[in-house]
Amino acid sequence: MAEQLRERLKNEMSKYKRRQNIVEHPFGTIKRTMVFYYLVTRKFKMVRGEVSIALFTYNLKRVISVMGIEGLMSRIMGKMQLKVA
Repeated sequence: MAEQLRERLKNEMSKYKRRQNIVEHPFGTIKRTMVFYYLVTRKFKMVRGEVSIALFTYNLKRVISVMGIEGLMSRIMGKMQLKVA
């Protein structure tokens, strides 16, 4: 089993590197910069909530870095005005 895994990894190294760049970066960022190394809560429902907050925070930080605070706030306010009118 382990030998098969090593062989597959060797043959598909480009896929593995691509996955590292795309998927593993957010989790590394969440762990290191947001100091999210372990879960405080127990039970599935509570853990799911805790992880959801961490992922929401990461996504919000990304949006702010791309759009800026002003862009984000104007987008939010624009959506709110559309709902009311």
